[in-house]
Amino acid sequence: LLARVCQHYQRNGQRYELIESIQTVCGHAEPPAPMQQLATWDVPGIFYLHFDGLMEEALKRARRRPRVLNRVDQSLPGEHAEPLLINVLGTLTQATSLVLSETDHEHLCWERLPQASLEVVDLIHQMGRGFLFLGLSPRAPLVRRLASLLEVGEASMQGPCFFVSTEATEVDAAYWKPFNVQWIHEEPAAVVEA
Repeated sequence: LLARVCQHYQRNGQRYELIESIQTVCGHAEPPAPMQQLATWDVPGIFYLHFDGLMEEALKRARRRPRVLNRVDQSLPGEHAEPLLINVLGTLTQATSLVLSETDHEHLCWERLPQASLEVVDLIHQMGRGFLFLGLSPRAPLVRRLASLLEVGEASMQGPCFFVSTEATEVDAAYWKPFNVQWIHEEPAAVVEA
């Protein structure tokens, strides 16, 4: 819904006003407790699907020094320290990276994701690497498009996939079956706390 609102709002070429409005609303937000807890987990990377910058802030508060990509097709020079934070929709601190409108989302899904950087591909395709989908809808087009980067099939070297969702249905289970998803029917905050 937000992408539709942004598409409408920027129709007169006033994207800068849209970004200023979003920065005013989100600019002073604090990472919630579950996100602060998540930031302490020993994981190689996080795909963050919001542009508010709160995951990066939570990682800094946890004294983690993440490598940060603000575009999925961006590369980073230097050492490969963990964790890698991928701000899939960009970040408020770098306005040119923001994915806001429906047009932006289409560009991300159909142009940028197929051209994902080596850092993103390496993070995903490590042998035995598992994935946890947390706080996402199994029906969200962007989530499904991201999942297309995972390996599927008998020859897959992918580790297990877990999807935390209280709203998952049998139809969702059928869609996600090729990804060998194990469903956790709990609230994301409860899973993080546990």
